[in-house]
Amino acid sequence: MHKAPTVDYPVGPSRFYTLALSVIWSGVIGVDAMWLLRASRLDWRHMLGIAVSLAAGVVMALCARRAAHAGTLRWDGQCWWWETSGVRASGEVKPRLDLQSVLLLGFLPHSGARQWLWLEKRTAPTRWNALRRAVHASGQADADVGGGSASPPAEPSHEGGTVQW
Repeated sequence: MHKAPTVDYPVGPSRFYTLALSVIWSGVIGVDAMWLLRASRLDWRHMLGIAVSLAAGVVMALCARRAAHAGTLRWDGQCWWWETSGVRASGEVKPRLDLQSVLLLGFLPHSGARQWLWLEKRTAPTRWNALRRAVHASGQADADVGGGSASPPAEPSHEGGTVQW
């Protein structure tokens, strides 16, 4: 198997993530509007529904703002590095969603909490293919190392009508 190329990829706010959250929230507002238009009279449940929808909008805005990481994701051929605001952490990346031009990665630093990184091809189109190869090749190498040494599970035996391991 060929080794994945080294790559530095800039990470910034994701338009895709912000747009997806906005579309979902717009759907919620649309459902609320239809519910209000079909109601013969408004009562406390309608007001509660509007309040919950507005709170969901605030949460959406906070999530979009929190996910607006700015930094550099780096693969050096051996390890993944996340650099942001002068802080550098090594860790593992796990691809969670790959839409060809948008990639959601879970970055698990060796010390600290998992971070979700939304990467988009438009940020650095010339490095995009190298990034995707590195993400998928490094994940495959981890699976090969971890999965290759494990023995397959034992087959159960059926003696006396009961299953025994």
